[in-house]
Amino acid sequence: MDEVVLLRDQTLAEAARLQVPWKQFIKIAKILDGIPFDCYDIKLEDWLNYRQSIPFYGAKRWRARIEAQYGQIEAAYQAGFRKIAIGYEHSPHGGLGKKMAAVVAFAKERKLETSVEIRNASRLHMEELLAVSSSFSAVAVETIAYCDTESRMDPFITNAIFEKLLEHTDCPLEFHAHNKYGLATANSLAALQAGAKRVTVAVGGVGGSGHAAYEELTMAVNKLVNSVFPRLPNLAAVCHRVLACIGVEEPLTKTIIGLDIFAHESGIHVAGVLKQPELYEPFSPEEVGLSRRLVIGKHSGKTSLAATLQHANIAMDESQAEFFLAQVRQMAIRQKSPLTEEQLTKLYQDCVLRRVGGF
Repeated sequence: MDEVVLLRDQTLAEAARLQVPWKQFIKIAKILDGIPFDCYDIKLEDWLNYRQSIPFYGAKRWRARIEAQYGQIEAAYQAGFRKIAIGYEHSPHGGLGKKMAAVVAFAKERKLETSVEIRNASRLHMEELLAVSSSFSAVAVETIAYCDTESRMDPFITNAIFEKLLEHTDCPLEFHAHNKYGLATANSLAALQAGAKRVTVAVGGVGGSGHAAYEELTMAVNKLVNSVFPRLPNLAAVCHRVLACIGVEEPLTKTIIGLDIFAHESGIHVAGVLKQPELYEPFSPEEVGLSRRLVIGKHSGKTSLAATLQHANIAMDESQAEFFLAQVRQMAIRQKSPLTEEQLTKLYQDCVLRRVGGF
């Protein structure tokens, strides 16, 4: 049986970092509440800066990211959080230190579900990582987060490190990848393939240094990894709504959710897509709530033209189609862009219905 992957969300943290208006922040939170994330991370100071009545007060899936300070632990507890992630920078050969152990113990006294983020994990040698992980396991933290804060990892290194850590660490591990070089999703998949079950994501990969994109990872997990994550039937629409609230404009060709990723124009290409779409598309557009779109432009052929016109209940014989296709291509070249549906209909009326003498 496939094991379930737990995704930790950073989208709200980015919205708070950008100081989106309070109403927009709440709107984002409500949208994300429909996604089965394991928890939603947010920096405690960002949360408190809004100084508003929190409708999600005490929600089980919210986790405050804090520093290793007694005051911050108490503030998170008083704010209603029941999950915290304590930031930790390890000094090589320095050991865990009594202060960190005491801080964790203080959090446990408050019955807070406590995770620790090793923020400089990707700079540590394996021996140091194993020692640190063992020390945190001994003080009974719920999870240990390996943070690639500087985007130093690649998938091969990530996989090897997590295989080793999982072999020698009893405490559950999570992977927090950053995306300075576009490898966050690949690195997260590598950690999952090594056996990790907890990874950090953000819708659209948003973040100061970027994160693994939620939509990319959730599709890849279900397609490529021996694990599962509940997939939304309207995945693209949900992501677009969230990104619009944050003020992020994604390109039309954005992986998984871009409106143009299922757009086809080339005549030969369209003929193939209509016959065997699985040869041209990695998954059906319906899986993410999108639809296939045939672009009518200078590269279009009779197959795509006929399919588009059929959708508009327009039928033409062979000679009409040859003539009309030539007119379509000329117009697309003149305006240096594909034709809209309205333009196509009008051109059909001008060039076919009003053409005197027939074909």
